[in-house]
Amino acid sequence: MITAIIISLILLTALWNGLVIQWYLTKDQRYSKYWHAVGFIIRGLLVLLIYLHTKDHLLTGITAFISWIPYNMIINICMKQPIFYIGRTSTIDKFIRKILGLI
Repeated sequence: MITAIIISLILLTALWNGLVIQWYLTKDQRYSKYWHAVGFIIRGLLVLLIYLHTKDHLLTGITAFISWIPYNMIINICMKQPIFYIGRTSTIDKFIRKILGLI
């Protein structure tokens, strides 16, 4: 099962990379939606791997939450945005803004 998840992650990462490149080259917003969806699935499978390794719901949740922070920070640095930048368009960013009272 773990091997199948890892192979799926490798293939999904290739798909994700291809979608990002297409989005960059064409500026077609459909590619943006697709690569965001594939990225979400990749992160979900990684969380599943953590759960399969630990068999602990709480530890899995804490790990997923804690890893999300540097994940976003790295993207922000690459995009030359403030390190704690929270966007205004994605559903998750809107949710985070609402929770933090930044709307």
